[in-house]
Amino acid sequence: MIRWEIKKLFKNKSIIISSIIFVLLCSMMSFFKPDLETENNYFDKYGNYVQDNRAKNVIANEKLVNKVTELETLDKANKSNKLDDISKKMANMASEKLQKDNGKNYKDISFYKVFNFRINNAFSGFVIVGICVYIFSNIYTDEKLSNVDSIILSGKNKYKALFSKLSLAIIAPIFIYLVYILAIGVITSIQYGNPINGSLQAYRIVDTFSLLKPITIYGYNMVNILTMMIVFVSVGVFASLFSFITNNSVQSIVSVTVFIVIGKIIASLKFLPKNLLAVVGCSNYIDIIMNPQMLIGNYLGDINVFGKSIGIVNVGYIGLIVILMIGIVSNIYVFKKVLNT
Repeated sequence: MIRWEIKKLFKNKSIIISSIIFVLLCSMMSFFKPDLETENNYFDKYGNYVQDNRAKNVIANEKLVNKVTELETLDKANKSNKLDDISKKMANMASEKLQKDNGKNYKDISFYKVFNFRINNAFSGFVIVGICVYIFSNIYTDEKLSNVDSIILSGKNKYKALFSKLSLAIIAPIFIYLVYILAIGVITSIQYGNPINGSLQAYRIVDTFSLLKPITIYGYNMVNILTMMIVFVSVGVFASLFSFITNNSVQSIVSVTVFIVIGKIIASLKFLPKNLLAVVGCSNYIDIIMNPQMLIGNYLGDINVFGKSIGIVNVGYIGLIVILMIGIVSNIYVFKKVLNT
């Protein structure tokens, strides 16, 4: 049945439009890049754009020395015994990072710097979310408008048909994002060479390196990819859910849009408990898409959950997975109890 759903998608204009947008996205992202470690461009206090023309290796080593110096400062501060719990953990992480990668010499990490920027860029994130919303908000409303839904629900294979739609809502976002990663990987390797030195610590390619846990560049990119997959699959699953329970695509799109932004709205309600705000503030979909670096691989403190101290980031990930499971279970409930009446 899932093959039939895929064929139906390819006959639908939504997949054609989405494919065009996807190709344009990959093309546009080939021009996007952050400042490399070998570059130093900035605006001075007068608002003038300044381009550092020193030798690339000089700039790169200076940036690396600055990062290492800050990590060493954190490590030394830990010995004073005057730090709070969060600062102590950050200092311990700084020490561990330096033990694994002392940063004495710059090594080429240009591929990973650009690749990481492109796969978790806010622009690409919102475009892929938009594609998922556009496709899956119509996955069942089209059947309603054409009165095909009554045929599906009266058939002996109705559950296979319904579950194939849910399966597609899970698989397709993963496939779309993997194709995007592959395309970006090929484009980036053509522009900046093959990926090398991925076993180095990720603090070399990120700006918020003091918050970063000890993690390799390989590991950082993997966590990055898995995090964004959870977001995209969740959007696909809930877009599918609202397609089943609303009357048309407009209602479905509005509903899933509210679902996407509701976490950001909750994070702005200052009267809520601080622990809840801390978790939602770093794990709502809007902030993850706009600034995933604040969640991925970072340490943002601990909260007390049932008498145990758990990292805010870990609780955020648990919340993301729970929401995804709720979406899947809700779809199944609609199949069994709502559409079956």
